[in-house]
Amino acid sequence: MAMKPCAISGIAFKTVSSGKCSGYAYFSHFNHLRSIKRYRKQPMTGKKDYNTSFRNGTEITVDTHYTERYIRVMSNAENILKQALLLFARDGYENTGIQKIVKAAEITKPTLYHYFGSKQGVLEAIFRMHLDPFLEKLENLSHYDGDITVSLEEIAAHYFEFAESNMEFYRFFLAGANSPRESELFTTIVPRLKEQFEIIQMLFKSAEVDHGNMKDRSARYAITFLGMMNSYITTRFIGGITLDRSTVFTACKQFMHGIFS
Repeated sequence: MAMKPCAISGIAFKTVSSGKCSGYAYFSHFNHLRSIKRYRKQPMTGKKDYNTSFRNGTEITVDTHYTERYIRVMSNAENILKQALLLFARDGYENTGIQKIVKAAEITKPTLYHYFGSKQGVLEAIFRMHLDPFLEKLENLSHYDGDITVSLEEIAAHYFEFAESNMEFYRFFLAGANSPRESELFTTIVPRLKEQFEIIQMLFKSAEVDHGNMKDRSARYAITFLGMMNSYITTRFIGGITLDRSTVFTACKQFMHGIFS
C-alpha cells in the first residue's frame, strides 16, 4: 500500500481503501505529537473544536477531535508492539501466535490485522520502530572526518546507549540473528544486519586514504568491530560490565591497538 502524509504531524501512515488515515506510522516521529502542549482551548461554536498549540517553538492549530482519535490509534498500535516484543523475547518468535499477542494487548484479532496485517507485519513494525532511528544516527556518525578513533568511540557510545535503552529489543535482535536461516525472523533481521555492516565498512574504507595499513581490510575490520560491540553488550546483559564512557574508551583503544600495532 502507498504511504501518504496524514493531517497534523506529517507522519506517513499505511492507507486503507477508504482513503482515511489508519494503521501504523514511523513511530520514531510520534513524539512530535506527544510534545504538543495545549495552552488555550477555543469555546465550542458548533464547528470543529480546535486548540492553538506549540510544537518545536511554532504556534499551530490542531483539530482536537482528530488529535484524540489519532492518539487512541497510536496508543493501541504501540501497545500491540510493546506486548508482542515482550512475548517474542520471552517465548520466541516462532512460539508466539497471534492469539497470545491479542490476549496480552487486550484487543481483538481484527484490531491487530487492521494495524499490521499479520504477525510478520508486527515484527516488521517492531524493527522499524527501534532500528530506523538507530541506523539513521549510525550513518551520520560513520562519516569519516580524519580521526577514525573518535568516530569509533562515538559509534560505540551509540551502540551502548541504544542497548541500555532497549535491552528487551536488543536481546531479541541478537537471538534472532542466530535463528534458522529460512525462518521469518532471520529473513527479517538479515537486511538490518547487512545495513549495519555496510555502514561500518564504509567508515573503514574511507579511512584507508590516511592509513595505508588498513587498505583492503575494511570488511574484516567491520566484522571484528561489530562482533566486539555485541560481545560487550551481551556481557552487560549477564551483569559482567557497565556500558559507560570508560568502557567505550577501553574497547576502542584495544581495537585500534590491533590495527596500528
